[in-house]
Amino acid sequence: MCWREAAVIMPSPLHPRTRQELDRRGPANIRAILDNPEWTGAGQNAEVRLHVTGVPNPERAQVEVWLREKEQVANRNVVWIAVLTLIFAGIGAAGSVIAAWPIVKEWLK
Repeated sequence: MCWREAAVIMPSPLHPRTRQELDRRGPANIRAILDNPEWTGAGQNAEVRLHVTGVPNPERAQVEVWLREKEQVANRNVVWIAVLTLIFAGIGAAGSVIAAWPIVKEWLK
């Protein structure tokens, strides 16, 4: 571990109700809130106002960690979809070759 990695301070975990509210709103809406200077400040400790009673407002750093987690899950899903698409395309191509083999065999005579 290098000295720069040791200096990184991880934000405290989100309150469960805050996480539930962020999940309800979705990554696109939360990203829009972070981009709007009227809703949140620029610093990592800036409060992100959710304007919901009974839900504690998170810090910007906590919300950014939540967004990164959501993006990682979405990226994993995209990779799996691409892999499955290639597998099923290969199966389809093999099926087509098997189905067309008698016709191709006649042409090759």
